[in-house]
Amino acid sequence: MLKANINTVVINSLTFFMALLLIVPDNYQNYILLNYIVNYIFSLVIQILVHIRSRTNNCNYNKTETVYYRNPSNQHLIFREK
Repeated sequence: MLKANINTVVINSLTFFMALLLIVPDNYQNYILLNYIVNYIFSLVIQILVHIRSRTNNCNYNKTETVYYRNPSNQHLIFREK
């Protein structure tokens, strides 16, 4: 999963939202604002759930982690358990 800077994500989404409000007519702006707020809250909930799940998975299953490194003699990947 890509880790993006949260400030960049917020600024890009706000810029897109402002441009969208300039394009659409006046009678749709309230609907788009409500839809934007609901989508933002939903995405925050999803991010929090994914973060909690990844923390619990790291605590439980990080005992046998596969390490990939290059062998300099034949340049093939070698897999070993940590």
